[in-house]
Amino acid sequence: MGKRHQIEGDSDFFFSLKGRFSEQKNQKPRLKAKLMVKDGFVSNGKAPIPMNNFNMDLNVDLPDLNTEELGLNLKNLSFDLGPNNNFKAVVKTKGLDEMQINANVKGAVNLQTLTQALGLKDIDARGLMDTNIKANGIFSLDKKLFPKTNGYLNLKNGWLKTKYYPNPIQNINIVANIINTDGTFKSLGVKLDPFKFDFEGNPVFVNADLQNFEDVLYKVRAKGTLNVGRIYKVFAKKGLDVSGLIMADLSLNGQQSYATTGQYSRLDNRGNLILKNIKATTEYLPKSFYIKEGNFEFENEKNLVQKVFRELWKI
Repeated sequence: MGKRHQIEGDSDFFFSLKGRFSEQKNQKPRLKAKLMVKDGFVSNGKAPIPMNNFNMDLNVDLPDLNTEELGLNLKNLSFDLGPNNNFKAVVKTKGLDEMQINANVKGAVNLQTLTQALGLKDIDARGLMDTNIKANGIFSLDKKLFPKTNGYLNLKNGWLKTKYYPNPIQNINIVANIINTDGTFKSLGVKLDPFKFDFEGNPVFVNADLQNFEDVLYKVRAKGTLNVGRIYKVFAKKGLDVSGLIMADLSLNGQQSYATTGQYSRLDNRGNLILKNIKATTEYLPKSFYIKEGNFEFENEKNLVQKVFRELWKI
């Protein structure tokens, strides 16, 4: 018999719920929890390289059981998977709708080595992931605030296969950058250059540059064929089913306010979009959403979104 999972290290877990509970007096207890792992070692026996130096220090604080006061303090999450293959994250948050965030995530990880070390059976992930993200500030949709952020996530030669579907999503390559200089939506910028993958012989390519999330300035190039039903099976979720085919070759350039204020001449949207047999079924709706076929061609289209919905209404 081969070796089975081997787990070593020191761990400590703490949980407390203290205080009075009274609906009339609006009194609720305070929940605190702590999980600490020190000098951990994880190997499933078949992995060529085990997970070494696994350390975790996580604290949770929930005063009055109020999620708006939720505090998460991940003082450390780190591990090694051999030379030049390590990961470290420090994340502290406070609140929910208006969340204070201080995060520092950095690592270079071989995903295949990671899944092998953990002995994951339902998922096969491969590729070299490199990330370095720092964020500090407040996130609030209502106040249009976003933490000051500078970072990137790169994935090379990615591969993803699950037990739900026999074929993988492969050749996944992602170069993503995010920056925010002053803590507002206005200075938030996100770039994907590129995001691409292949699935069952169909390549998909997306290049996107999004700036100023108060009034989004966008440059998007998208090309490829998606069999959404088969891709969905890779991530199958009970109670939801989708199927159909999407083929796109689009170039989109403009700004959000150009459309909302009727400045359509300043938009430049062109290309084509084909939808075939798009069907979505969920347990929450009595009937399926279904589009038999939609064929859209754009040439310097000033209001692409309106045209798509106008044509869909006819289907």
